[in-house]
Amino acid sequence: MSELKCGFLQVAEDCVATINSYIDSSDTRTPMVLYGEQGCGKTTVISRVVTRLANSSEVKLVVRHIGLTLNSQSICPLLRSVCLQLTSILGLTNQNLPCDYTQLKTYFSRLMNEQTRTEVVIILDGVDYLDFIDNGDSVDWLPKYLAPNFRLILTTRPEVNRHALPGALSVLKSSDSFLELTPIPEPELSLFLSSLLTAHNRKMTSSQFNIILGFMRSSSLVTPFYVS
Repeated sequence: MSELKCGFLQVAEDCVATINSYIDSSDTRTPMVLYGEQGCGKTTVISRVVTRLANSSEVKLVVRHIGLTLNSQSICPLLRSVCLQLTSILGLTNQNLPCDYTQLKTYFSRLMNEQTRTEVVIILDGVDYLDFIDNGDSVDWLPKYLAPNFRLILTTRPEVNRHALPGALSVLKSSDSFLELTPIPEPELSLFLSSLLTAHNRKMTSSQFNIILGFMRSSSLVTPFYVS
């Protein structure tokens, strides 16, 4: 059972490793999109990546968790905030930073193609929470290509009523730019829960076990990081 548990956790750890490889690769020129159901552990995966980078003196981080504030849900304030931080990192003036959405898209894309020796990693977590104002939720602001020292990582839910993933697909095309974090297969949930309890030397009554198992079976939030 411990092997089963480790197998599930390995899926998430593999996502972390893939993102780290994307960041460290010298050949990367396109953004990366991590997608999965709500609560599947995307933010946790991103947090592990951020923790590693935060300890590096060679990388400049720009991180936004979209939806935590009203301003972060609208594309114009979000792009302006990111652009302001980027101009500071790159030592550029921000006096001409536009407010108009169309101009902001162009400005953001130009910054992401700025030639610099500074390694810059931009992480936008939860782009599916962007509202429909200025079509921000369609992610048509996403640059297709990046300068060699830039990395751009987005996370999103894949639901069809959300525009972020289809929008990213229409921009990036290549499947190599997309990484899926998958939930635990429903038939194996009981084995996974038993394995988890054993690993932590914990026990449950049959009633408690069935309640937790029932929640896991009825929820779309069942993934290794979430359950653990």
